[in-house]
Amino acid sequence: MIEKLLVLRLSSMGDIAQALAIVGRIKESNPKCKLHWVVRRDMAAVVRLHTGVDQIWELDRSSGLTGILRLARKLKQERYTHIYDAHLVIRSILLMILMLFDWTVFFHRPKIAIRSKNRFKRFLLFRFQINRFTNWPFIGVRSYLAPLAPWGVDGSLPLIAATFPGELLQKLVRRLKDDSLAPGSFIALVPGAAWPLKEWPLSYWIKLVDLHPTKKFIILGGPADPKSQELVAKLKGRVVDFSGKLTIAESGAVVQLAAVTVVADTGLLHLADLFGARALAIIGPTAFGFPAGSWIDIVEHKMDCRPCTKDGRGQCPRPTPAECMMAITPEDISARLQLLDGL
Repeated sequence: MIEKLLVLRLSSMGDIAQALAIVGRIKESNPKCKLHWVVRRDMAAVVRLHTGVDQIWELDRSSGLTGILRLARKLKQERYTHIYDAHLVIRSILLMILMLFDWTVFFHRPKIAIRSKNRFKRFLLFRFQINRFTNWPFIGVRSYLAPLAPWGVDGSLPLIAATFPGELLQKLVRRLKDDSLAPGSFIALVPGAAWPLKEWPLSYWIKLVDLHPTKKFIILGGPADPKSQELVAKLKGRVVDFSGKLTIAESGAVVQLAAVTVVADTGLLHLADLFGARALAIIGPTAFGFPAGSWIDIVEHKMDCRPCTKDGRGQCPRPTPAECMMAITPEDISARLQLLDGL
């Protein structure tokens, strides 16, 4: 029985969204479990979206070692029965060490689970295209559930989608009304990504909109997302521009309210996966961005060199950069959209 669990997953948006899928599964078999989460302060809004998290502990990335020591002192007082390091980075490891190697927990040592980063398997995959992963295609949600099996947590798929906060949805319904939009009446487009290799070409986004002259589109993206801004400029008057104007949580609400979201391997894809929102996922060179939900339609182009990167960093080995993304045409995505009911 898991009485009180601490999960350590500090970043990033997509990884947190995938990790949050464990919450519902844990509480299925441990309904009285108190579940706490340590997250980087700038990512805390993602964790707040899940009502199954009972308490959030925020770590300011600028606070350095002092901030880690201060947080560890507070966490030790919570007397957790279980701790799950779902990140395995210096900050999470330090927090684990500081919590465990202390006389106050000598007679109350929690059970520990750790999610491996499988660094050697990654090295073989990206350097030599030798795949030793048994979870393939690599579904992130499954990898977060697997370490919890010794605690009796069911790691099988599919999962039941989490419930998105209703108050936030209503807030965005009112905002959409200002642009004469209703829930389910538009397609959300997310053209940007953290790394260029996993971005779909700008000209393809423009062509996709042109192929659907009667459809309404909303552009989503962060304030520092030049791809979204450029697309809005090219399609001025044809799309509703929400890029840089919404919080992470509000962008997630728009994805929930859209008829479908077209998106690459980004954080909003994994929020759609977590909360059961329909999406078309354009998956290119990345290895670990595959969603778990049946409500996500994956679009990909098979190539021997795929995957070649963990998250889109690095250089494409092909003569044509990002050929796996270039090979997925606007017509391909348009055809998928037309297969969906009501589009």
